[in-house]
Amino acid sequence: MQEEKVLGVIPNASLSTGFLRSKLYTLVVTNRRIIAARVTKDLIKKEKLKRKAEASKEGHGRFRQMLRSFMANFTFSDRYLDMIPEEILSETPDNFFVAPEDIIETKLTEGIVTEDEDGNTSQYPHSLYIKTNKNRYKFSFNGNFAEIKNLLNRIEA
Repeated sequence: MQEEKVLGVIPNASLSTGFLRSKLYTLVVTNRRIIAARVTKDLIKKEKLKRKAEASKEGHGRFRQMLRSFMANFTFSDRYLDMIPEEILSETPDNFFVAPEDIIETKLTEGIVTEDEDGNTSQYPHSLYIKTNKNRYKFSFNGNFAEIKNLLNRIEA
């Protein structure tokens, strides 16, 4: 069997946990499964400090250090591209995975883009519904729908 490898990430995926409640995750897609990696304030803080320290070590000034730290908010999920799946799963107790063999039903829905009379556009998020033997998950996220669909289709059953 082929070694499991990370194929890509879907950042800022909001998992519905109840009426008007949700938790933020990064969906890490591997060739074998989807790993839901919980995004916590503590993890973001650690990533910011790490990036600031790296910039300092490279000899950059305070402004560049601050900029690198700030950018962690937008590129946080990219860190999973260099991690192994088991490391991702063990990062927080809220992390979990969904394997193809456990899935009963899935539905990927493209978000709608609307435009008002002034020409302002609004993007409603895409959604991914997964029903397994034990749970139901509904994630909402933004991004290029075609790329996300292609990424999810690369999971081997």
